[in-house]
Amino acid sequence: MKQSSTSEVLSEKIVERVKQKKIYFAHMSVGHNILNGISDIAEKINIQELDEQFQFNIPVFSHSKIGENTKPLLKIDDFSKKLTEDIGENIDIAFLKLCYVDINSASEIDLLFNHYFDTYNKLHKKFPKITFIHFTVPLTTQQKGIKAIIKKILGREVRGYTDNLNRQKFNELIRKNYIHVFDLAEIESTRPDGTRTVHTINGKIYYSLFPGYTEDGGHLNKKAGEIVAEKLLTFISKID
Repeated sequence: MKQSSTSEVLSEKIVERVKQKKIYFAHMSVGHNILNGISDIAEKINIQELDEQFQFNIPVFSHSKIGENTKPLLKIDDFSKKLTEDIGENIDIAFLKLCYVDINSASEIDLLFNHYFDTYNKLHKKFPKITFIHFTVPLTTQQKGIKAIIKKILGREVRGYTDNLNRQKFNELIRKNYIHVFDLAEIESTRPDGTRTVHTINGKIYYSLFPGYTEDGGHLNKKAGEIVAEKLLTFISKID
């Protein structure tokens, strides 16, 4: 699917629908890239960072950092704790975004997803009025060129290969098990012309972050942040 220009797609109707909701977004660094994108393309949306004095007395797009990078189980637990002990009764929509550093070639995907699945089962039962959006895990670029060739010869890990393959495994479980899925990984791996950055390793298909969307191989640049922001706001606007 070809990536559309935000100026062509984002309408006042979308912004107004999002503005009517009480939203909580738990995230780390790539989350800030997305929030900056929202600020750039939709200034009227009330984005507020949570603190101890925060009150959900009006519609708001609230957010906060959650857990610790490289520790996805802790992030999942902290997200659940934040809802259960603090804000769960006050919000309409909630979503947690894990980071690309939370899943690498050594991650135990079945263990991680089982914990994710069990935690969300409890949250769905405790907060039936909340719509939970499930994010696929973001990707990194795949290292190419002479450095990648040398690493292969030396038997060393090439950046983005098995890490992204493991992220793909987790993302497939998200897509298979939930309805409200915001497919961040698909957006990140789709070039502006609609083609995908697809790869295979040992006969297994996986995707990587399109290099044109990043300066450091993982975080989103301004343009990519705006693309993701537009698609996220459109996604949220369709939730009743």
